[in-house]
Amino acid sequence: MRQGDSYVVNGQKIWIFTAQVAHKIMLLTRATSIDAITSPTQGLSLFYTDFDPSKIEGREIETLGRKAVDSKPLFIDGLEIPVEGRIGGEGRGFEYILHSWP
Repeated sequence: MRQGDSYVVNGQKIWIFTAQVAHKIMLLTRATSIDAITSPTQGLSLFYTDFDPSKIEGREIETLGRKAVDSKPLFIDGLEIPVEGRIGGEGRGFEYILHSWP
């Protein structure tokens, strides 16, 4: 959620590949209260920011026969993202993701 000139992100994502070497992260996350929208795809914002290991924890997922690429769930706790890290308009992130598909 937005707090002044930044957003604070909390949550988790499963099946992230090569997170152990990431310096940046792109997140699609809810920035508008679920009570203020009419569809679940509304109110999602897209962000590009630094991967802060003090706020993002990755844990290994044991896989069988798939060891070439590391897979992790990410647990995000209090990741602060400046408004400048938002891509496009607030609440339009899902729309941007859809337009990026061929």
